Amino acid sequence: MFARVAKQLTQELDSDGRLIPISSLASANHYRLFSLVMKEQSRLPWQPRKYLATPYELTDVFKEGATMDAEVKYDDLLGYSETTDQNAGGKLSLKLQTTEVDFGGSGKSSFSVSQISVRKAYVVEKGPWKIDTSHKFIKEFSGSPRMKLYVVTEAFEIKEPLLIEKTSQGGGKVIITAGEIGGIQGRGKSIKKKMMLIPQGTVLAYVVQPLNIQKEITLCASAGLQNRKSSFVSDGNHRCSALLSIWLSIFQEVKGTIKRECEPLMSLSQDFRIKLLGTFKSFLQDGDVISDVKTVLELFLAGGQPKHSMLDSLDKILRPQVENLLHDLGVFCETQREEAPSLLQPVHFLCSSLEDLDFRVLPLLVTCIEKNMVAKRLALMKDVLEWGLLSSDEESIFSMASSLPEEEKNITAEMMETCGLIPQTDRPPLTYLWNKEAQSNLTVLYAALYALWILSE
Repeated sequence: MFARVAKQLTQELDSDGRLIPISSLASANHYRLFSLVMKEQSRLPWQPRKYLATPYELTDVFKEGATMDAEVKYDDLLGYSETTDQNAGGKLSLKLQTTEVDFGGSGKSSFSVSQISVRKAYVVEKGPWKIDTSHKFIKEFSGSPRMKLYVVTEAFEIKEPLLIEKTSQGGGKVIITAGEIGGIQGRGKSIKKKMMLIPQGTVLAYVVQPLNIQKEITLCASAGLQNRKSSFVSDGNHRCSALLSIWLSIFQEVKGTIKRECEPLMSLSQDFRIKLLGTFKSFLQDGDVISDVKTVLELFLAGGQPKHSMLDSLDKILRPQVENLLHDLGVFCETQREEAPSLLQPVHFLCSSLEDLDFRVLPLLVTCIEKNMVAKRLALMKDVLEWGLLSSDEESIFSMASSLPEEEKNITAEMMETCGLIPQTDRPPLTYLWNKEAQSNLTVLYAALYALWILSE
């Protein structure tokens, strides 16, 4: 819920794409003014920029005796609120010989955000910052080709406590009549309500600038692709063949990267795989949990010591599972599982992939796990990516296997549309117009399915 509000508020405030929404309440304190963050080189093409939390602030890496030569100013921005309602309903009637079955169902969900007042805090530099280049953290990361260090120079804070409410309501009836034997009637209704109170002063979005001890270098795969594409200037079939070769190479890199990131999961015992799969199945009920786990792992991997209080905002039912997972990974304890060091990166990679997905995809993944459909969805996603990336026509239309069972067909359709593919309603089911803008969503979905597939095998 927190990530959803942060993203929507960022869209309201942001006209030039500078703002970065915060993904979890647990990480909000690590993106205040003068906080140091790391920009990670994208492990997958087309991924959005990612800035990882660290336990350090700018003054922690100053030279001895240096002072902060900067001023903090504030601007009041806007008030904002939101209420969203969704309704769904359905009915199914069957007549089988002397038996009549009537199912009816309905569902409703609402998402509301109380009035938000936001202010911008920003830094006005008055002189160069004197960084201690011998500091352990600076030495470790300033020379890394994968990481670059940044400092938060703008932070968008809420001025009063913020209440977020989410209510899900489901109801239905069942009527079964069997000849003259009699009838059975039943009704059911379930209501699930979740509330989150965001404290005053919480940062929802931020802006960074590079720490001036290093030069900005662009190393992302998409930039490399642009450079390679620019060298192909010939026309006709030769150019198409060259572009297809490039996309094929990129897709092979994508698959290779995902395999390397998830490889440590393959060496786990079957019992621990089952346990880890069950843990993530529970986490998929709440995207905030996934983001909080990712944040804790980021801080731990950066050399920090995360505190239990970072988990205070979590659902009381899910929090024990989060603590158990972090305990197994050695985050909150001195003793840890033998596999813990090698598991930190792949678990962080899985959380990062899941966090990048639209929240509507998460319950679909739960269904895939419960129905043993992960392997089939993974194979389908591989075909979709291959088709789209190897197509020379950006507006090509493709169809998936229409012989899928109805439930799988519905799940697939919802996944594809949520990822950004455009359904062709005048054609057979599961027919889509390829959309290059959907590449990022499709890629992270493939990555998440790959990790879940390993755990489910």
